Amino acid sequence: MSQIRYLVGYRPHERGQDALSLAITLAQSFDVALDLVFVVREHSAFAPAYPPVGREEPLIAAQAQEWLDEAVATVPRGIEVATHVRYAPSIAEWLMSTADELGSGLIVIGSGSSGVVRRHELGAVASTLLHQTSRPVCLVPRGYRARGPIEHIDCAVGLRPGGQELLDEAVEVAARRDLPLRLITIVDIDSVED
Repeated sequence: MSQIRYLVGYRPHERGQDALSLAITLAQSFDVALDLVFVVREHSAFAPAYPPVGREEPLIAAQAQEWLDEAVATVPRGIEVATHVRYAPSIAEWLMSTADELGSGLIVIGSGSSGVVRRHELGAVASTLLHQTSRPVCLVPRGYRARGPIEHIDCAVGLRPGGQELLDEAVEVAARRDLPLRLITIVDIDSVED
């Protein structure tokens, strides 16, 4: 059986480091491999105007790969890690597509950059992932840094497709590692009939 892989949406900023830090803790706790993915958004400061999807413009690809290599250098020995640079108009869409391509068991991303009160903030990428992917998403609290082994699992489940699979995975992982599991039910109040 091949090793389970977790996809990490990486950027060279604090939220990217948050995601990497928790991914390292997860890899050490659950013996999984990591795929660090840097999506260069078309029409952004990181990419030339309107490059064809999949075209790797040398300077941009080299810079993105350099950032990924710097991130990999912080991953402890013994954790299998691979890097991927993608071009796309939507970061979230390509994280989902890459997760499907790689067979990722989990997508790990940092919280959004807005908001100063809460440690979890839904930015555009997180919101799209949480509402559209059928894969489990781990939204990392702002400022997270590895602090030892995982001590409990929180699982937020709604009524969207994939919810049962997420619940099944959370129960299996919690049982396998003898960890407490807290279930959080999410219901879209606009979809509830009176």
